[in-house]
Amino acid sequence: MRRLIILVLCVLSVTVVSAAEEDAGTSAMPFLRLGIGARSLALGEAFVADASGAEAAVLNPALLKRERRYGVAFTHDEYLVDTAFEFGSFAVPLGSEAGTVALSMRYLSHVEMTRYDESGAPQGTFTAGDAAFGIAYGVGLFSGFSVGVNLNYLYSRLDDVTANGFSADIGLAYQPLERLRFGFTASNLGPDVTYDELASPLPATLRLGAAGEVINDPRHRVTLLADGVYPLYDEPYGCFGLQYTLFDTASLRGGYRVGHDTATFSFGAGVNLFLWETVLISVDYAYADYSDIEASHLFSLNLGF
Repeated sequence: MRRLIILVLCVLSVTVVSAAEEDAGTSAMPFLRLGIGARSLALGEAFVADASGAEAAVLNPALLKRERRYGVAFTHDEYLVDTAFEFGSFAVPLGSEAGTVALSMRYLSHVEMTRYDESGAPQGTFTAGDAAFGIAYGVGLFSGFSVGVNLNYLYSRLDDVTANGFSADIGLAYQPLERLRFGFTASNLGPDVTYDELASPLPATLRLGAAGEVINDPRHRVTLLADGVYPLYDEPYGCFGLQYTLFDTASLRGGYRVGHDTATFSFGAGVNLFLWETVLISVDYAYADYSDIEASHLFSLNLGF
């Protein structure tokens, strides 16, 4: 049964990715490319081998299998050009061997825009928005190896024009050593999305990365992370991150992207606190530079109980 699951995931990934390559250079639903979670953004989005909490539902569903607590994650992003991005997820562990299931929601709200007629005269205003609703599952198959999948319903609205569709994210994770982890995702896989009469492919993306601790003791921990990213609609690029954690309570983070079309450096911090000795609260912040366009500020709240 485990071999069958792996085979099905591989065949699905190769089939949909091959179809997406035929339309490289264009993509629909660009909000699916936005980062999830302040921690991952501060690390330069080098997350595929080290996603944690309920955020793993979207970052790498295979890593949901690590969760032993119920988890809730919220993210608010003051994004570019007066737009706001909201993310929420709820993870439920099914048992030590049964894996973890999670529900997620992403929503991008756009600033009110002016409508013009063919002569260029203003004709009032209109609004737009994009959303994705997902259900994910991650489970360990054998020693150190886990798989996961995230299925999404997609919706987009631009004035009175709407579009909807479906997508899938496939995740793999492998931990051969206590201090070394590998991850892989094939995300935003699915059929073309049609706006009015124009059909465009989803922003399918492959990501492969590693993470590990170069210092790991009870007082402080230093983690290095690196991802290679291949968007099928654009050029590949690299993500690199560094995290320092003191007493498992406070963290400082930094990251850099090499070859990305707009993003460069990022940094941030996080704090972990226990309430009533059973509820873990994590608060994270990230700042990301986008060269010649406006920077992004991201805030995340994670609960584990």
